Amino acid sequence: MNVDRLRWTISLVALVVLALPSLAEAQSPPPGKRKGGGGGVCHADVVRLCASSMGQPGAVRGCLQEHLSELSEACRQQVEARGAQAKGVGAQVRQSCADELGRFCPNVTKGSGGMMRCLRQHEAELGEACRTALPPRGRGGAPPAP
Repeated sequence: MNVDRLRWTISLVALVVLALPSLAEAQSPPPGKRKGGGGGVCHADVVRLCASSMGQPGAVRGCLQEHLSELSEACRQQVEARGAQAKGVGAQVRQSCADELGRFCPNVTKGSGGMMRCLRQHEAELGEACRTALPPRGRGGAPPAP
């Protein structure tokens, strides 16, 4: 695999992981929010496979991605669906923010959410289309409606 393709792949994986909503919240809602004492569809998988990652921002998402083949069917489907959604968000941001990325973030190292961090640092200077394409702060998912 050539270096550019590897960097692109790593960037895409990092964007997906960072753009996913916090799966830890989805799996293990606060005690007052639990129905019948259980967590979300991934709670058992998080406890079984990713307990050491709990409490570290983004670490549970990465852990679940690493253990995709070991997840329960419901959890795997949720993780894959959120990953697909995040890919769409990343593509929309890259398309809508192409000018801004070139102007403000030309030397951003791809991966680890560098693109989103850079755009957030320049949020006040972004064009309307780019600002609209950014997912809500702290959460992944679809961009806000125009």
